Amino acid sequence: MDIDFAYKYPFSEEAKKIIGKEQVDPNNIKYLDLGKMRVEEALGNGTVAYQNIEYEPIKKDFIISYVFARIIVSALRSRHFIEEYANAEAKRCIDVMSSESSEGIIRLSNEIGINASLEMHSNQELFAVKFTNFLSSGSSLNLVNLKLHKGMVFLEKYAFLKFFEGPIQKAIKKNLPIRQADIPSQAFRIAKQIKVRPPETKEEKAAPGQYAWIEKLLRVPIPDVRHRIVNLILAPYFVTVRKFSEEKAFALISEYIEKCKELEGNTKINDAYIRYQCKYAKDKKMRPLAFEKSKDLLKGVIDLEELE
Repeated sequence: MDIDFAYKYPFSEEAKKIIGKEQVDPNNIKYLDLGKMRVEEALGNGTVAYQNIEYEPIKKDFIISYVFARIIVSALRSRHFIEEYANAEAKRCIDVMSSESSEGIIRLSNEIGINASLEMHSNQELFAVKFTNFLSSGSSLNLVNLKLHKGMVFLEKYAFLKFFEGPIQKAIKKNLPIRQADIPSQAFRIAKQIKVRPPETKEEKAAPGQYAWIEKLLRVPIPDVRHRIVNLILAPYFVTVRKFSEEKAFALISEYIEKCKELEGNTKINDAYIRYQCKYAKDKKMRPLAFEKSKDLLKGVIDLEELE
C-alpha cells in the first residue's frame, strides 16, 4: 500500500484501504483524542498542518485520525463547523499538492471524478479538464484568461490547484455529517470539550424587526420541508437582508434543513439546490417573501403567528 500517498490525502482510495485494514474500534480513546486535536487545529487555524514524517506508524495514526475527526466534527451538530473543517482539510491538501508530481495530481483528480489529463502545448505541460467539469466545480477562475480547445480547459499547475480546491472540499464533505445514530457516545463527550467557536462579527446582530419571524422560524424544525421555503424565504433572508456570504448562507440553511430531517427525512432538498438558491438570491437581490404570504405558504405546517 502507498502509505505516503494516503498520508498526504487521507480521503483518497489508498487511505481507505489502510483504514479498512486496521478496523479500529470507533470508541478508541487514542484516535478520538487525535481526531479532536485535528478538528481543533482545523477550526482554530483554518488549515491542518502537513509535516514531512518518515516514521510509518505516525503516518498511519494521522490517516486514521482523519476518520475520527469526521466523527468529532459531526458530533458538533453544526453545518458551519463542517464547512470550516472541510475547507481546512482541503487547504492542507492543496498545500501538499503544490510540491506533488504531475502524475500524483492526476491520480488524485481521477479518483474524485475530475478525469484530468496532461498535455503539452507550446512545450509547456498543462492540465486538461473537460469544460463541463470546470463549470460544475464553481471555480472562481476567469475563463477569459484560460486556454480552451475542443471542449477542454487547459490550466497551468497553479491554476489547476486553485480549480481543484472546490472538488477536494466536495470529496471531504461527502457523507458529512455522519448520522447521529452512527456516532459513538464517546465522540459526543469529546466534542463538548472543543472550545473553538467562530468569532462574533457585526453581521451576527439581531435581524431587523420586520424579519424577526424568520429568526423564530429557524428555531423550530418543521416536518414538511418545502423547496419554496429555501428559495423564497431563507436564501433571500440570509443573503440579501443579513448580507451573509453565499457560503455562510448555505451553511446556515443546511443546518436548519438537517434539523428538519430529524422530523421527516424524506426531502429532495440537497446541497446543490441550496447553493443555487443562495447564488440566485444574491444575483437577483431578492427579498424574502412577506409575512402574510409566508403564512399562506406554510399553512398546515406551522402557524407563524404562534412562534415565540
